[in-house]
Amino acid sequence: MKLNYKKLSFNDFLTSYQASVISADLFELTPAWLDTTNEFMLTEQENVVVHCLCDKSDSKQDKLVVAWPLVHQSISKHQKTICSLTSFYSAVTSPFFMVATESVKGADIAYYHLSILLDGIKKNNVWHQMQLGPFEDNLSQPIAAHFNCVRHFSKSDNWYVNNIINFDSYYQQRPSKLKNTIKRKKKKLAADHHYHSKIIIEPAEFQHFFSDYQRIYRLSWKGDEYSFEFIKHVCLQAAAQNKLRMGILFVDDQAVAMQLWFLQNNTASIFKLAYDPDYKAYSVGSILSMALSEHVIEYDKVTCIEFGMGSEPYKKDWMDKKQERVTLQVFNEQTFFGLLGAAKHIIPSKLKSYLRKNKGQSCHCKKK
Repeated sequence: MKLNYKKLSFNDFLTSYQASVISADLFELTPAWLDTTNEFMLTEQENVVVHCLCDKSDSKQDKLVVAWPLVHQSISKHQKTICSLTSFYSAVTSPFFMVATESVKGADIAYYHLSILLDGIKKNNVWHQMQLGPFEDNLSQPIAAHFNCVRHFSKSDNWYVNNIINFDSYYQQRPSKLKNTIKRKKKKLAADHHYHSKIIIEPAEFQHFFSDYQRIYRLSWKGDEYSFEFIKHVCLQAAAQNKLRMGILFVDDQAVAMQLWFLQNNTASIFKLAYDPDYKAYSVGSILSMALSEHVIEYDKVTCIEFGMGSEPYKKDWMDKKQERVTLQVFNEQTFFGLLGAAKHIIPSKLKSYLRKNKGQSCHCKKK
């Protein structure tokens, strides 16, 4: 295998290699999500470069081995940064691997290729700082180990439940308090109003109800959205691939709660939740969440449901496992501004850690 590093524009990458990308674990790791992020969430000063590692053993055509779309930005004349193609809508990110990583052997090969790609990125680009992530733990460790000046910039929790067999088993594992609350609130809601839920799948139906989503979101505790255009277009991308599930709860024929979920590789990802606060007493959000859970488990046959990022207490009622995702900040020790950043952010923390570790201990020298 003859490996070669090269760079592509994002459009050229999508045109030439999108069909070669192995199915991602989550929808936000797909080219569709990243394409929408590129279109709606970047500034004019930011440029996406796809860093590729190719196998040139076949002289007729390069075979893509691993690819990583990264954002290049010039903060000033002397400070250039590279960061992951993400936004605050992104809960996780990853390079595109062209070999399956489920097995130990597959993961070892993928990380070996990633290491070579990282060398190519470091040596063939002008940069002073990188901000990479959020990564799941299996990726954050090998990436961090590749750099000398690196620190954990931020951490976030991801709640999930996996190995789901059917809805009955999932429901029985939920806390009694949650089940009793939903049962009681549904009874109260039925006594006071007529209500029903609807699961939207088709792009045309999503378009029809999107204005209701905007209205409810603005009424909710979350306030206005940063980019409804991003939300709309990424959902249309998902709907075109039968990967969107928009849940709506109607009370007296008016939408009062809405949720956006994505499907990918037997996993349902909860993306957006909102409800009209006038109906908070009925727990309309929880009623809708349970209806969507039943739909994706029974009809879409998902075996995992995950909750994006965040440690809100209510998530524990719906999920039973938690993993950490890490964003890395890397400094280029070969440049002045890279060293300056390392001196500001890394050296003081390492010094504090050393002093805490050795506080109250006398220094003993080992005899050779």
